[in-house]
Amino acid sequence: MTNKLTREQAEEVCIELRSGTTRAKIAEEFGISSALVQQINNGKSYRIYQLRYPIIVTVAKKRTPKEEYPIEDSYHMEPF
Repeated sequence: MTNKLTREQAEEVCIELRSGTTRAKIAEEFGISSALVQQINNGKSYRIYQLRYPIIVTVAKKRTPKEEYPIEDSYHMEPF
């Protein structure tokens, strides 16, 4: 297995993460996957022992529907 990044490049990824650069932009710049950038962020790959992990904390956004659609019942009961 060959390493995609050198230690210096991994340190540069950490610097980019700290500066607020997006994972996608970092991945494109270094020619790696955004998953690898996330692994570096979490300290699972290319761990640098002087750093605290995760480097940046990502919080999942709550998804809300753009519009609320009322549910209409298409079945109407007729009175007896």
